[in-house]
Amino acid sequence: MPTEDQTHSLWMKLQSEQTESYGRLKGLFPSSRSHPWGYRREDDSAYFTSTLLQSLMRLEPFLNSEELTILESIRSKACDGVAPFQNKQGLPRYNFWQTNPGRHFPNGKLFGRWERFRPPDDVDDSVMIYQMQKRNRDESLWLKNHIDDYANGSRKWINNTPPLYRNLRAYCTFFSKDMPLGFDACVITNVLYFNRLHGFEENFKFSDSVEYLAQMLRQKDHIRQPEKVSPYYPHTSIILYHLAKLMSSFSFPELELRKHHLRQDILELLGRPLHPVERTMVENAWMWLMDDLPPVNNPGDKAGTFYFFVLPLTVEYENAFAQWLAHKRWSHIRFHCDALETAFEIENQVLKRHLNPF
Repeated sequence: MPTEDQTHSLWMKLQSEQTESYGRLKGLFPSSRSHPWGYRREDDSAYFTSTLLQSLMRLEPFLNSEELTILESIRSKACDGVAPFQNKQGLPRYNFWQTNPGRHFPNGKLFGRWERFRPPDDVDDSVMIYQMQKRNRDESLWLKNHIDDYANGSRKWINNTPPLYRNLRAYCTFFSKDMPLGFDACVITNVLYFNRLHGFEENFKFSDSVEYLAQMLRQKDHIRQPEKVSPYYPHTSIILYHLAKLMSSFSFPELELRKHHLRQDILELLGRPLHPVERTMVENAWMWLMDDLPPVNNPGDKAGTFYFFVLPLTVEYENAFAQWLAHKRWSHIRFHCDALETAFEIENQVLKRHLNPF
């Protein structure tokens, strides 16, 4: 079991990483993007900072007073850092990359030169940043309604996802005006969590978003074709992690019916060789879902690097070649953040401490 000193050192490491980059990133944690064919760039985004804080802030009931103080210090600085990522026209929604001034594909030599590669503001960053900022209910209601306005069928219909899902009026990944629509299971879990957190009234878009996850689980698409139901998080383990955190916080009868199957899915993953970071994340999924310590079963480590988030450049386009290319792993730009891996370790140790306090 982790000791207090080990957990404390991880908090200090996370705080130090933020402090060291504060002058350059104003409270955001550094990250990078790469491709196995030799492409690598430092990447300045709001995404990883809001993601890791979303995970750490869920641990607040289990933290001691010193840890709460450190977390609040990290959160406060991060809130300063996301200001340049707000919508460039001043709407209270956010982009993966900086908008004021615009810096998509930062530190690059090609994609950042062309406006066509600038992504729209996205739902994932927006809901996580709102939670990080502790926005009040009225402010969050604006975002909830705005997300509804861009759901499938509100302005146009999705055509680039498996046919089973195309008629669902579910939440889409981007606030897309000109770009085709897209679904992502992990993004949908984050929006459902956001809506339940604030107690918003549930409408048919909420229900269809839950149905998207339920159909995915019934078809086992999270195992058979994770890259098609969750193109930005194209791993079964990451989908299970998102589902476990959602279902540990709120009840969804349609998903509870599959809880036993999720338990078996996580057990099977833990019985395979995994990258150490991925194993930590899957253990966290088990603890959130089962409220119990993970089974002691480590068949060894998997070589390579684990990527929590990827960018399939052509996934939102609707022609057959673009869709074929989007779901090939070699076509993905992979994103990496050391601080997120530290946050997974903190989450792992805090949950184990909570579940076995003696």
